[in-house]
Amino acid sequence: MKDTYHDSIQAYYQKLPFLGSYAMFESLFLEFGKKLYGDSCEVVYSNTDFFDHWNNAYKNCLRDEEHPFSNIDVIEKRYEAENMLINAVTSGRESQALEITSKFESWLLPQRISNNLRDMKNYTITLNTLLRKAAEQAGVHPIHIDAYSNCNVTMLESLTSAIQCLRAQQTIALGYCRIVKEHQHKIHSSIIRKVVAYLETDLSANLTLNTLAQYLGVNASYLSTLFTKEMGTSLTDYVNHYRIDHAKTLLANTDVPIKDIALRCGIGDVHYFTRLFKRISGMTPKAWRESASGLHREGKKNYRFQNEKRGLFHLRQKFLFSDTLSAYTYKTV
Repeated sequence: MKDTYHDSIQAYYQKLPFLGSYAMFESLFLEFGKKLYGDSCEVVYSNTDFFDHWNNAYKNCLRDEEHPFSNIDVIEKRYEAENMLINAVTSGRESQALEITSKFESWLLPQRISNNLRDMKNYTITLNTLLRKAAEQAGVHPIHIDAYSNCNVTMLESLTSAIQCLRAQQTIALGYCRIVKEHQHKIHSSIIRKVVAYLETDLSANLTLNTLAQYLGVNASYLSTLFTKEMGTSLTDYVNHYRIDHAKTLLANTDVPIKDIALRCGIGDVHYFTRLFKRISGMTPKAWRESASGLHREGKKNYRFQNEKRGLFHLRQKFLFSDTLSAYTYKTV
């Protein structure tokens, strides 16, 4: 009799529906609550262990017997400065961003873990995340933000001192300001922002009006009219000027042959590239390289001198010639 009763119970529970995840249970629980109490119902989580942990951390952070309110002042100033820095980055104001980050060292932020270097790296990674969202709010396409942000995190892990982290914070802020100034398209529609993002990340692609319209799922005539209206020039002229501007960068900063530069800018015919370059810039690619090389050497020397005086990291922008996607690297000076 006992075994039969046990088998019946076991069979009953085996037939009950099984919720395979906590998320499924949570969703079912919420829907059940809405049926009972209406759509305004929400789940309230209670985890006493977490709140005890948070409460202890909160007390430790604020309590200083000798200076009972000093940490409050520091935290308020830091949050205020972070908001000011976010606004500076969103507007691309480099001098203001540099001024704000230069004060970080004097605040003596509370150390969260015993390893001071790891602690500073964590602060800097947090700052990088804040400024990444600031650049996004400014209208920069995520592909530029993500490339720069990932490079920052990789760079940070190679640093060996807290002072390097402080200098990196300044460099990161300046870099985001420059990205905003170069890639901000907040005032444009989402379609035009996508078109510009395609141009900025892969000049070697097929960037004709029909190809872009097909990729975006819109009518070519509509795209042409919209682009001219928002950008003040035709799509073809915009693409040509962008390709030549990129070619100028490669001519001035690399020894890549002109034929290869033409290919990397999306122009397979070097003779057409030369004619287009001369029409837009007023000189041939070879003449441009020769004139730019002297100015580049002098400018590089002056720029290095300025950075040595500031003690900052030197930010350089390189181009991955395989797909023309911008990447960023750092070196100390």
